[in-house]
Amino acid sequence: MSGSELNINYTIKNNYIIVYPEERLDLSSSAYLEKSLRSLCQEYPDKNIIINLSRVPFINSAAIGVILLFSRQLASTNLSLKVTNLNDNVKKIINILEAEDLIDIYEDEEKAME
Repeated sequence: MSGSELNINYTIKNNYIIVYPEERLDLSSSAYLEKSLRSLCQEYPDKNIIINLSRVPFINSAAIGVILLFSRQLASTNLSLKVTNLNDNVKKIINILEAEDLIDIYEDEEKAME
């Protein structure tokens, strides 16, 4: 990762954009995450979003704020943002920030698409 760049891949499955960030989501990368999600929402305005965090070893409050922002924006258009495949460290941080009730969390992509 260089500066605020973040390696993010995505795929389309059914009515979902599944986003795969591949590095830590912290202050320096959260702006790029926001830019990437905004771009995907503009390109696919009728799709829900799943963020698969299986390759994210760390997340901080800035990145959680981006997730909450897009979750609210999508909800206002009857779409959703779901988060899957959290490792123990990411779960712990979300719990410490008391955000587990604010983020739609699923074990894996299949459960999120049910």
